[in-house]
Amino acid sequence: MLSHNPSLGYLFLPPFVIFAQNTLAMRRRFLILMIICTLPQLLRAGVVPLKDGDIPGLVAGSVNEYAGDVFLQYKGSDAGLYLEYGFKNLLVQQLMLGNEELRLEVFEMDSPEAAYGAYSVSVVRCTFKDTIADHDCQSRFQYLAAQGNLFILIGSVSGNPRIGSQLLAVAGALIRSNPAPSFDLPEVFLQGRIRTTGKMTYFAKGAIGLQNCPLPWQDLMFGVRFSMYATLIPDQWGDIFFARITFREPGDMNRFLKAAGLMELNTPVSSKLNAGIFREYQTTSGPLTILFLQSQQTISIRQVTGGF
Repeated sequence: MLSHNPSLGYLFLPPFVIFAQNTLAMRRRFLILMIICTLPQLLRAGVVPLKDGDIPGLVAGSVNEYAGDVFLQYKGSDAGLYLEYGFKNLLVQQLMLGNEELRLEVFEMDSPEAAYGAYSVSVVRCTFKDTIADHDCQSRFQYLAAQGNLFILIGSVSGNPRIGSQLLAVAGALIRSNPAPSFDLPEVFLQGRIRTTGKMTYFAKGAIGLQNCPLPWQDLMFGVRFSMYATLIPDQWGDIFFARITFREPGDMNRFLKAAGLMELNTPVSSKLNAGIFREYQTTSGPLTILFLQSQQTISIRQVTGGF
């Protein structure tokens, strides 16, 4: 008796069946090859640059991208700030709008939070804020925005102070070409005195970002691994500084509380007035996240946050 060999049955299949099976196998292999080849593009779609006519009178020029060592060489000492937040890629495009030369820079960051952080420490003075993006700033000759994981900067090469309103049209075209979900600040920054009278909410996650925030806490953060949202609330009795700080490890939080004078015999204390500076901290639902306040007057976190 001959042993059964399934492979021999292939020899006795009708020719049209063999052709169909071979064609199907080839299509499968081709499809797999196409997926492999296009996977990098699928995983990183990148920024869609502007093109001629996106708005009336716009002429889109050259596009260059910078990442890795090339980005370090291009940005020099400024590269550290973006790398600290989490940087992926920079797109630079030259534009002409009428007779005005514009420069577009779009930083792709690791997350919307990182993009907002880079934006928050770059804002200096705004004529208008939060106009066509959830977080944006238009000055007389520059426009900045955090849109999804993008930090956008558009400026006049000549520094023409009359270009401001036209930058909004350019930014709007770019944002429409790169839609992204909105990024919301932590809820505590959207209520109470923080919402009504608070200034810019900054986000910092390291020493370089902190140096670019107008906060008097550099000495408190020495050797501490953290990420922090913070704002300044003007007050007739002295500015109030308020923050939500997340630490990487319990030791980081203890080092911060000790530096802030909120530790006695290795035990945290919730508030203290020392040399005319009042500080208070409050725990949150996260074991390594706290609310922190500093002022020249005795005022509680609850008074600032509206009872949060």
